Amino acid sequence: MNFLSQKRSRPIAQESVAEKGATQSNQAAASASTQTIGMGRWSYDTVAKTAFLDQNAKRLLDLPDEYRAPIHFIQNFCTPSARGLALQAYQECLSGKPFTMNIDLIPVSGKPFNSLINGVPELDENGRVTGVSLSFQKIINGQEINGSYPEQIARLKTQNKQLIAFSEHISRQIRTGTSNLALTLELINDTDSDQEKEELVRNMNSISRGMTASVEELNQMIQFYRKSPNLLAEVSFQNALNKATTKLGPLLQDSDTDIFSDFSEIPIIKYHGDFLEKVFTTLIKHAVLYKIEGRRPALDIFTYYEDQKQCLLIKDNSQGQLLVPAHVWGSSQTQGSQDDLALEFAGIKLQIEALNGSIQVEANSGIGTTVRIKF
Repeated sequence: MNFLSQKRSRPIAQESVAEKGATQSNQAAASASTQTIGMGRWSYDTVAKTAFLDQNAKRLLDLPDEYRAPIHFIQNFCTPSARGLALQAYQECLSGKPFTMNIDLIPVSGKPFNSLINGVPELDENGRVTGVSLSFQKIINGQEINGSYPEQIARLKTQNKQLIAFSEHISRQIRTGTSNLALTLELINDTDSDQEKEELVRNMNSISRGMTASVEELNQMIQFYRKSPNLLAEVSFQNALNKATTKLGPLLQDSDTDIFSDFSEIPIIKYHGDFLEKVFTTLIKHAVLYKIEGRRPALDIFTYYEDQKQCLLIKDNSQGQLLVPAHVWGSSQTQGSQDDLALEFAGIKLQIEALNGSIQVEANSGIGTTVRIKF
């Protein structure tokens, strides 16, 4: 299988109507007089009585990195004239009603700036409010908010929901692992057979590795969201791919995997080097681990431009079943068993979207999987 020789004669799948609208809106926003600088986030957990303020929020409010998030955001940072209306909206949010409003915030420097604030209630699995998340974006030039903001807000809401679903998925895995470990220990204590004990110890090791992988994936996600705005650098696609194939060397050799790549159209991108390597590693691993019996694994990987966007395509000849948790990808995606690789897929999607990118996946049973990433 070599799709590279056909990539110029075969059109890439057409962009959806929603994506075209988003692209046109983004282009209009870029030329509009109203500009935005970053987006910060403050959240409050009503159960634990703790607050969180991300690094971008601290920059917007001129706060030091070590500043401890206050539990009363509106009282601390809203102008007196806007405080009453903001508090009313916040109280309604605590009751489950989201809000969006344009008010002035006061940073430590003392010079107020106009901001668009989006408040979203955080719910548990029973639909009860367990907290509130406020995202705010600085607006300059005092212009009227343009049409791109609702799309940005909708995107943030989606990302927040997916992050919550991702963390809940990991939480369930850890709880399950803890229960299995406890049960295994009981069985070890109850048996007198050395053979059974050895088997149970191996099972414990397997459970422990799974729990460690889950915690590590969550930790990587947290670190990524904290540092993502500051780690962009020029990255070579070929170098990132080389690192991934080196890491997967034994797996690729044992499976006799073919990888065809062409990065001539976009050889370098400003991105996260480690994350791009992880994307390659995860998708190549998927192609090999879920190959069709008797078929030699093969991947085509290349970069291209579409609608003035930098894109990456990775196509394989695997079973064509994408193993990703349903609550992260949505019901439109093919579902399979939720293993460690599924968790990696879910993390990749969230991190790509956190960097204002998008990912499309086509999984065709018996044919293979195609992944398209827009940066």
